[in-house]
Amino acid sequence: MPTPSHRPNTFKANRVFTDRDEARELFTQQCAAPQQQDEYRVLNFYGVGGQGKSALCGQFEKHLDSLPNNEDHQLAWAKINFEDSNKRNPIAALMALRLQLAANGKLWFPAFDTAFARYFAITQAGRNLETSYPELFQQSHDLLQGLATVAESVTGLALLGNILERLQKFDEKRILRQWMERRGAELLTGLENFAPHELESKLVEFLGADVDDWLHNEINAPQRRVMFLYDTYEALWRDQPSKTDLLVDKWVRKLVSESPAVLHVILGREALAWAQQDPEEWQGIITPCPLDHLTDTDADSFLQTVPVVENDIRARIVAGAKGIPFYLNLQVDQYESCKRRNLTPQVDEYGGKEPEMLARFISHLPDTTRRALRVASYPRWLDETLFLNLCEKFLGGAAVISLHELTAYSFWTKQADRYFLHAVMRDYLQAESLEHEATLYRSIHQHLFDNYDNKLQTLTSARELTEERVCQINCVTRFS
Repeated sequence: MPTPSHRPNTFKANRVFTDRDEARELFTQQCAAPQQQDEYRVLNFYGVGGQGKSALCGQFEKHLDSLPNNEDHQLAWAKINFEDSNKRNPIAALMALRLQLAANGKLWFPAFDTAFARYFAITQAGRNLETSYPELFQQSHDLLQGLATVAESVTGLALLGNILERLQKFDEKRILRQWMERRGAELLTGLENFAPHELESKLVEFLGADVDDWLHNEINAPQRRVMFLYDTYEALWRDQPSKTDLLVDKWVRKLVSESPAVLHVILGREALAWAQQDPEEWQGIITPCPLDHLTDTDADSFLQTVPVVENDIRARIVAGAKGIPFYLNLQVDQYESCKRRNLTPQVDEYGGKEPEMLARFISHLPDTTRRALRVASYPRWLDETLFLNLCEKFLGGAAVISLHELTAYSFWTKQADRYFLHAVMRDYLQAESLEHEATLYRSIHQHLFDNYDNKLQTLTSARELTEERVCQINCVTRFS
């Protein structure tokens, strides 16, 4: 039965998982417990795909947002989701952490910014730092304005000395001079002699140093805490030929080493193996936090809050999902769609084995949505431009379905202006496409390869490597 779009939906699923209390409680305790200046803490939450780790990370973010952040208790925190391929680049990830800490904790970064300005100047000569990284200049510090002006011609301590003379704000000049006398002179010695690859490594050290300064080296500073969240940790290896290459996350281990008194929270599919690889360094620092499946009682409670009122349907869903939140959410998507179309849910349309649940969900979608979802499973992420491109090429036009409609389901997550399909759903759709429509499978992958490859043809030197360019290179590598 058709339904007018201008009328409000008659049924909207309420999704509140009742489990993960232990995980949330542990995180809350770790946030509240004071952390000594030389104390390392790493919480490692891990479990198979579909366990709701990203949703749990979202709960952690909400908790951090709820904590007091005032003159007496100052909190700065940042999050990286490695599902975003840009953030698998260490420079982009460090910049993301720096920007978030500056935004919500009002930190400033004299060591990191000086080194980054130098790195940018020698790797992208002729380009403007403020134009390339406008987000760096959203705060009112004059330091960055000066760095952007002279970083290519003046280096190291001479660079900061030059900037110091140019600063107009008395407080900034005083703070920078004190920092140089106390720490900066030693920290930045020899900066002018570092090659680009050496500066890349040093940026991790300098970010840790700036965070440490904020935590401990300001006179009469209030109580302060810093926390880093890392989601979808296993995605760091997604572009790598070896899934066990220890060099891939070396920069993360170094960042942890360079930032004592910071709480690091890492969520992924596998337990961290750092302590097995280097017991002397990591033994006793990492707290493993396995995420088990939801109990049947918790799963049923979740379904009752939706509400799924039919006892037999709830029992079928619980039995089929086996406590995995992804499959519970998928079944709720199907139930919600059914109720919105004023259809009576049938018990035999729910539950079953995992491939059966996925296949049934796909079969219940409208034909345009089903076709669009299959095409959407090819790229790593979607934005409006890429989606319209795929619609035009493979779906007969840009108006078949809107990106907003397609990404309304629970298996999509949004980061900035990009949408990411859950790995369980993507893997299923890609396997089905390869088995049943191999020619189209190759055609779409070839189209994406050509699309990214064409965009890279204008790249003439490493100096033009923006985050977007790196992402395109990763995509081309994947399809080649």
